[in-house]
This record gives sequence, structure tokens and C-alpha cells, in this order.
Amino acid sequence: MTRRILLLVLLVLLPVGLVFVGPWLQAALLLLDAGNFHGLARQLVRWTSQEVHTQNVHVLTRYGGIRGRIYAPSNSNIGAVVLVHGVHAAGIAEERLGPFARKLAAHGLVVLTPEMEELRRYRITSETTDKIEDSVRWFIEQKPWARHARVGLIGISFSGGLSIVAAGRSSIRDRISFTLSLGGHGELYRTSYYLCTGRLAEGRGYFKPHDYAVGILLFNLCDRLVPPGQSGPLADAVAAYLAEDYERGRRMIGELPPPASRILSWVDARDLGKIGPLMLPEIGHFASDPNLSPERSAPPATPVFLLHGREDNLIPAFETEALARYLRKKAEVHFLVTPLISHVELERPPGVRDVWNLLRFWEKIFWILDRARLAGIFS
Repeated sequence: MTRRILLLVLLVLLPVGLVFVGPWLQAALLLLDAGNFHGLARQLVRWTSQEVHTQNVHVLTRYGGIRGRIYAPSNSNIGAVVLVHGVHAAGIAEERLGPFARKLAAHGLVVLTPEMEELRRYRITSETTDKIEDSVRWFIEQKPWARHARVGLIGISFSGGLSIVAAGRSSIRDRISFTLSLGGHGELYRTSYYLCTGRLAEGRGYFKPHDYAVGILLFNLCDRLVPPGQSGPLADAVAAYLAEDYERGRRMIGELPPPASRILSWVDARDLGKIGPLMLPEIGHFASDPNLSPERSAPPATPVFLLHGREDNLIPAFETEALARYLRKKAEVHFLVTPLISHVELERPPGVRDVWNLLRFWEKIFWILDRARLAGIFS
């Protein structure tokens, strides 16, 4: 029933988009595509979508070259965006990233997905922020793809917050059309505190954190929790659990000496009650770098969009709400906390209002892309 409601609302809005403005139509088509519908909706998406071509590229950064992949529409190009993956060992090959980039490209956007090696290795460092900045600078100069004056920037999960930090830097802040954080953080210390305790800020109660996010934090703190000779093997074992190689992780429990073996046994038991208090005293050191938190960095000069799933327990939706409040007097900000998505994936929609809110959110982004395209033509 809820999928039928979404289909009905979007199909009704399609002719409205044709009569009035393109951004409504583009947003509606993208949501129809993201919803993976069948029947008439799928035929409509196929009829309006472009063929997408991919190309592997070498992106130059201050740390040297990094891998990247470009998704380009076959015909019209309404804009370009840099899409940064989250913390995942697969990097740009992560199974959800490619389809998302391809859907964006099918609706007229040229998409660059640069690979962030630190995020592939589960590390959250300012090197990633630097590489996001450098990837934007590199892409702007690639005129066959980035034809217009500015490019958009989209970050997923922890790279959402890092992308906002990068967008505020002087070298690119006037060359970005918009920044979109999908399930990202505003303050890394506050997010880390939640992952250690399950306690939401401002007395909003307890919300059990996701094991994967707790594991990422633990991985980044290994060198502060055990003697130097144990930190590398412990991090390797935690990475095995993050990669769902549980057999290897459990085998390493018996191979490591204490305290590393004890910590790893807590990981195996998913015992936040023991892992959290151990990590809590160390998060101040980990999260102190302002290059990791939008709320500690210069704001972007162009619009910021914050989209978050209401029930997200990797990075809680409170992060988007708090970041929106922080940015409100410093930048143009649009935010939406919705039940339609979990962490970064589109879920089954519960009602018309939620569909409408999500449609309006994406319509604003397409409006900005259209303005950037026109500015590029007449500049």
C-alpha cells in the first residue's frame, strides 16, 4: 500500500513538473528510480533515463594519485558532483555506491567517486578531508565532464561531515554549488560519545548504537587502549569483524595476549557495556581535530543539505538536527530527518507527507544545479 502511495504521488507530480519547472520532474524521476519500482513506474524511468558510461580515472591530490571512477550520462549534462563513499573496505566498489552514482548519472549528472584509502581502512582522519578538497579541485578542471562553473559535493555517512568541512575551505568554497551530507555527523566528539554510551545528546534518552559504528570507533582507538606491540594485531582483528570475517576474528582471540584478547572477546560478544567505558576517556584525543567536525570548522559559502534516517543508529539523526541549528546563522541550510531511509538506503515509504518532504528536498538540489548550469553558460 505504501509503495502504491509513493507511486501515485510521484506520477501525479510528473505532469506538474513538465508544465512548471524541470527540478520537480528531475527529483520525481530520481525518487522513482531509487524506489526500484516495477511496471509503469519502471517503464517511465527507463524512458526518461540516459545511458550511463563509466571510466576509471586517476585523481591527483597532495598525497599523490588516488583511484576514481566517473559515471557520465550519454546525452545532456545538467551538472557534476563528487560523491564520496563512507567507511567501508570496498571503497568505490561498495555495492550500494555504484548503483547510486549510476542513478544520479542516468538523470543527467556527471558523477566522480574518488576512493578514500583511509576510509577503506576504517580510519577517520583529516587526510580524507584533504583528499575530498583536492578531488573537488581536480574535478573542476576536467572540462569534458565538469563543464559548468561549480560542482556539487555529496558525502555518505562519516564522509558527509568531512565533506562539509572540505566545502568550507578557501580553495573550493566558491566553486561548489551545494554540499549534501547523507547520514553524516556534525560533531565527531558528540557522535563518539553516543557510540560509547548509547546516550543521545540533550537528554534524549538511550538508543542502542550499531555494532559496525562501535567497531569503527574502536578501530581508531586501538593504539590508545593497548600496549604498542598489541595495537596493530588488535586493529587487524577488529577489521576482521568489521568485514564480517567472524571466524578469523574469533581465532585471533586465542592468539593475542591480554588486554587485547580481552577487548576482542568483548567485541565478539558485542558487549558495549564493557567496550564503551574503555573507549570513553580516549575520544577527546581522537575527535579533537577541527578538520573532522563541521561544527568546529568554517562553514561552506553555498547551500548545505542534510538528509538523515530517523532510526539511524550508526550516526544518530540528532547529528543532523544539531548541525542544522549550528549552520542556520552561518550558511543556507536545508535538512530533513525522514523515516524513508535507514542509514543511507531508501526504505519503504510510510506515507504521502514523507514522500512529499523528500521530493521537496531533492527538488531544491536540482534547482541549485540548474542555476549553476546557467551561471556556467553565461559566465
